[in-house]
Amino acid sequence: MKILFTLTYIGFPSVDGRATSLIPIANSLAENGQDVHILSTEEIRWGDFEQDGVKYHIVKAGDRAGLLRLSKRFSRLLGEIKPDIVVYRPGGDLGFKNLFNVVYLRLMTKLYNRPLVLYLWGGFPLSRFSFLFSKILSPVADSEIKCNYEILPPIVNTKNCFRHQKNPEFLKAIGIKNEKVALFANGSRNYSRHTLDYILHDRGLLDIIKAVQILNNEKRLKVLICVPCLFNGKGRKEITKILDEHRVTDKFIILGTIENMRELMATVDCYLFPLSMEDKAWLPFSILESLGCGTPVISSKHRLAQQIIIDHKNGLLVQARQPYELANAINSILNDSGIRKKLVEEGLRLVKERYSYNVVTGKALEIFRSVVNNQ
Repeated sequence: MKILFTLTYIGFPSVDGRATSLIPIANSLAENGQDVHILSTEEIRWGDFEQDGVKYHIVKAGDRAGLLRLSKRFSRLLGEIKPDIVVYRPGGDLGFKNLFNVVYLRLMTKLYNRPLVLYLWGGFPLSRFSFLFSKILSPVADSEIKCNYEILPPIVNTKNCFRHQKNPEFLKAIGIKNEKVALFANGSRNYSRHTLDYILHDRGLLDIIKAVQILNNEKRLKVLICVPCLFNGKGRKEITKILDEHRVTDKFIILGTIENMRELMATVDCYLFPLSMEDKAWLPFSILESLGCGTPVISSKHRLAQQIIIDHKNGLLVQARQPYELANAINSILNDSGIRKKLVEEGLRLVKERYSYNVVTGKALEIFRSVVNNQ
């Protein structure tokens, strides 16, 4: 089967993005013998290339012509590769790019008589246009999607997950000796005041800073801030100023782009995900990757996170914007080996049973074949 996935922006590498959770699905289908293509835009790397069995068609982004290039390339690919099915991975809003893509993809797939599937990443506003799609796929059950949908969970590549173990060379290179390490990660590349506010408040970095301030007597704690736009320039200046104001600068290490996020996740002692936003929710794929690496997760009680994490069984859940709760959770994972051991074992079991290649790939193929046969 020839499958063409398309999304407006792919980002290499990314954290919790549409691409991050799409690529494992594409890889698994290619490994299964399917002819898989991904069409998207990127600012740094573009062209046609093959990686892990998937054929990428990446056009240049970063200017106003990116969407036009993407549209032209899509129409060419429909004629060149003649896919059996087209799968669109949208953003979480009803912005111009999403609406333009939906209309254009529907017109072109109609012209070439190809089924068009909407594969949601989270945030479900596009699902109200279900009549435009042959099928809607959602990572989780959600009452906002009224009809014509099936659940297709994300895939965690358990074969390539690094099992939890310290990487002494990496830790030494960033200035860590014997400290316990927590990780906060976000893929934002371009700094703006709006982006900083989003990272601090919606993504919960300010809660982490306040929690570390509460845990000031915990001398062994270091928190890695892995956010590209905060690594240098104005972004670094602003986040350093905030850390100074809370007198926790020595507790944080600011990192930029990390090529192998899985290896970093397997190196740290816990992954922090204190998300507070609900209106444009997405499935937090980084939670699953952390669990697959054997790294305990502390998350806010976000509606989609709660479909993954059962509190005190395979992770810890706290109320958003409650730094004292977050501080207590961090302290539990760092200092209670019994809790930590249970969270690691149950997290690995969850990923293996519900989100592994063997489980999800067959489900994806079954859905795609059904859509093609009913076209």
